[in-house]
Amino acid sequence: MSNEQTLVNQALEAYAAAVHAKDVNAFAALYNDNVHIYDSWGQWQYTGIESWRSMAAEWFSSPGDERVQVEFNDVQYLRELRRNPRELEK
Repeated sequence: MSNEQTLVNQALEAYAAAVHAKDVNAFAALYNDNVHIYDSWGQWQYTGIESWRSMAAEWFSSPGDERVQVEFNDVQYLRELRRNPRELEK
């Protein structure tokens, strides 16, 4: 497994663990402060980490004592081809 695949797997595992634990801080830590999420759970957009954190807090409290189990099946990796930006201008 490549280093990129390991990093992706670690991020997916951290996401699943944060959701299962209902840990808003761990969940929010997976995102950049300037996160911009579109079309999620009936909301057109969430702009910024505080908006996303509020969504997570509401989501995590909604099932009461039940826990959400997140699974990632059939994960595929696509390695990005990195090009010199000047080449793209041509």
